[in-house]
Amino acid sequence: MSYEIWLIFLSSLLLIAAITSKFASKWGVSSLLITLCIGLLFGNGNSYDFYFDFPNTTLKISELALCVIIFYGGFKSDWKDTKTHFLHGTLLASAGVMVTTGIVGGFIYYFFNWPLINALLLGAIISSTDAAAVFSILGNSKLKLGKGINTILSVESGTNDPFAYFLTLFFVSLLIHPDVNISESMLLLFANIVIGGLIGYFAAKLIVIINKYSSFKTGQVPIILLALIVLLFSLNKVLLGSPFLSMYIFGIVLGNSKWKNRDVNRNFYESFSWLMEVSLFLILGLQVFLESLYESLFIGILISIVLFFVARPIATLICLSPFKKIRFKDKIFISWVGLKGATPIVFALVALVSDVPYSSDMFNISFVVVISSILIQGQSINLIGKLLKMN
Repeated sequence: MSYEIWLIFLSSLLLIAAITSKFASKWGVSSLLITLCIGLLFGNGNSYDFYFDFPNTTLKISELALCVIIFYGGFKSDWKDTKTHFLHGTLLASAGVMVTTGIVGGFIYYFFNWPLINALLLGAIISSTDAAAVFSILGNSKLKLGKGINTILSVESGTNDPFAYFLTLFFVSLLIHPDVNISESMLLLFANIVIGGLIGYFAAKLIVIINKYSSFKTGQVPIILLALIVLLFSLNKVLLGSPFLSMYIFGIVLGNSKWKNRDVNRNFYESFSWLMEVSLFLILGLQVFLESLYESLFIGILISIVLFFVARPIATLICLSPFKKIRFKDKIFISWVGLKGATPIVFALVALVSDVPYSSDMFNISFVVVISSILIQGQSINLIGKLLKMN
C-alpha cells in the first residue's frame, strides 16, 4: 500500500477503536477486547485481509508503547498510598510471578509433553499481570474498592513486568545457549533491577531540578518527557537495566514530586497512554494469523483455566499469607484481578523473534490466554466483587 493509504488505514483504525470502545464500555464490554478484535479483523485472516507479519517491528513498537503505559501508571500513583502496600505488591510481582511460572510450566510439561524449558518459558510469558488492562478494567468497574486493594494491584501490575521479562529472556537464552550459568543469571537479574531503578530515580530527580530553574513553555515539557522515556528505554537496553521497572520508578518519583506543570503533564499522558494502549492492541491483533490461533484454541483455554483458578490463587495466597491484616476475601479478589493484557503477547514476541522451538505456539497461546482473561476475569469483576461483598 502507498504511504497515503497507510495513513488513511491507520487513522481510521484508531477512530474505529475509539468510537467502538466508548459504546463497548456502556455495554459492559472491555475496550481492550474490542481493540484486539479490530486488529484481528483487519489482520492475517482471510483473502480480503492484508498480509502483516513483522514480528521484529511489532516487538520494538510494543516495547516503547509499554514504556509509556507503565510510566503513566507510576506517574498518576500516590506515593503515600503506594509505600504502605509496596511490599505486598512487589512480593506478588516477584515471588508471585515465579510461583505462577512454575505451576503453569509444570502443567504444560506433564499434560502436553512439552520440553521442560519451553514449558517454563510459556509459563513466564503469561505470568505477569498487565498494567494497562488492570487500570482500564478497574477504572470502568462499578466497584468502590478500598485504596489498599487498588494500590496492591497497581504496584503489582507496574512492577511485575521486569521479573516476567527477565524470566522470559532467561529461558530463551537457555534454549539458545544450554550452558548458561544460573548464578550469573541471578546476578544479572539483581543488576538489572538495580540499574533500572537507579536510572529511573535519578532521571526523575534531574528533570525536577531542571524544570525548577528552566523557562520551558507549558507545551514543551510533555515532549521533553517523551524524549526522556525513549532515552531511558535505550539507556537501559545498553546498560542492561530493566526498562519497564525504570519507567515505573521514573513515573512514580516524577508524579509525586513538586514541580511546574505536573498536572498538565498528567492530563497529557492520560491521553497519550490511551493512544499507546490502543495502538499496542491493534498492532498485536494485526500480527496474529487467525488460522494458527484456531489451532491453539483448545490448549490455550486449558492453560487459561489452570492459570486463573489454580496458579494465580495459589501464588497470591502464598505471597500475601504473612499479612494478616489483609482479609481472606481481599486476597481472593486480588487473585481474580490478575488480568492479562498486551504484556504476555509482547513477551511471546521475544520468543518468536528469537526463533526458539514452539515459539509460534507460545505466541498464539498467549493471545488466547489474554482474550480469555479479558472475557472471563475482566467481565466478571463486578460480579465477583458483589459476591465477595467488596463494596
